[in-house]
Amino acid sequence: MIIRKLNRDYYTDEGHLHDNYIALYVDALILDKVEALPIPVLEHVEDCMKCKTGNIELFEILKDHEEIKNRKHPYFHRASRGSQSQWIKMAAVFLGFIVIAAFIYYMFDQQKDYQKMYAQNFEPYDDVITERGTISTAYDTMFYSILTDYYNVGDYERANFLFGKLYNQGKPNDSLLFYYGVSSLALGESLQAINLFKEMTHFERSIFYNQSRWYLALAYLRVTADSKGENRQEMITNSKKILQEIIDKKSDYAEKAGVLLSDY
Repeated sequence: MIIRKLNRDYYTDEGHLHDNYIALYVDALILDKVEALPIPVLEHVEDCMKCKTGNIELFEILKDHEEIKNRKHPYFHRASRGSQSQWIKMAAVFLGFIVIAAFIYYMFDQQKDYQKMYAQNFEPYDDVITERGTISTAYDTMFYSILTDYYNVGDYERANFLFGKLYNQGKPNDSLLFYYGVSSLALGESLQAINLFKEMTHFERSIFYNQSRWYLALAYLRVTADSKGENRQEMITNSKKILQEIIDKKSDYAEKAGVLLSDY
């Protein structure tokens, strides 16, 4: 890779910041030195969505990078302003290495088969509802009917449609939230599944609570598999956080969570 020399023009021929200045901006975020950036860089990032997005994506990758935090930065820790050309050259080399590191990390991340990771871990949860309890309300009758007639035979599209109708009647219980979430995930409706499993936090004593945490981690993984970069790092972080929670609580899914976490 050819490392561009930092220059006073700041911009590429297309009117965006050079990679080195994007990396410099990210370093400033990590080191809390944004106010020390050149004013043209600050003003451009405020106005340019592409450069702002590039900064955010690179920041998500490098925000915990100890090398940046602990090492004297050639731009922000320069001893004097009398040797500008020297620290500009040092900054160019230093930031070039950061860009290369980010590129390697990105390529490694792209090689991970998140779709395969998801497929190896997802399977619809068995119906344990119709085998226990009694039908006492019209709500129960409809819910049981959806499970037996559609969910249990793998017709998740119809099951999901009818779960949705029941959900929209208001005050869904934990069983509905859980099975509606699982059927949504089976259909690839990952964001809907995430929202449903999040609602399960109101039912921590539910027999489905621990299961819902596992499926929520899988839902974040499914979004990661389907995304092209946007929100990917956030989804990975969310999934890993929940997997670690499952491990720490030593729930029924702790072993599976440990294996999946090691695959990230």
